[in-house]
Amino acid sequence: EFLELYPNADQIVWAQEEPLNNGAFTFAKSRLATALSNTAVHAERVPVRMPGIVDSKGRFVSSTHGMVEYAGREPSGSVATGNKKQHVVEEQNLISQALFGEIRPVQEIK
Repeated sequence: EFLELYPNADQIVWAQEEPLNNGAFTFAKSRLATALSNTAVHAERVPVRMPGIVDSKGRFVSSTHGMVEYAGREPSGSVATGNKKQHVVEEQNLISQALFGEIRPVQEIK
């Protein structure tokens, strides 16, 4: 019912700090797709866009179009890089992707 309140919404961004295989997106994506397909205004749209991940070099990778976009880290055996400098870069890129739909330099975000 909440999705019906936003008939002009073109996308929903699921942003998570955890890697794709550690966070809730893999659980929630099918539920989001079901919820969207049961609305009058969003039922005809492709529900999920996968993958949309920040790779180990901090670059955003994505393919296929959909209404629900994932912004987060690529699948990994650990939840963080172990390198604070790399972690900060990935964090900044993830937030930029989630808010702006693209990775922007930090100077443009402030």
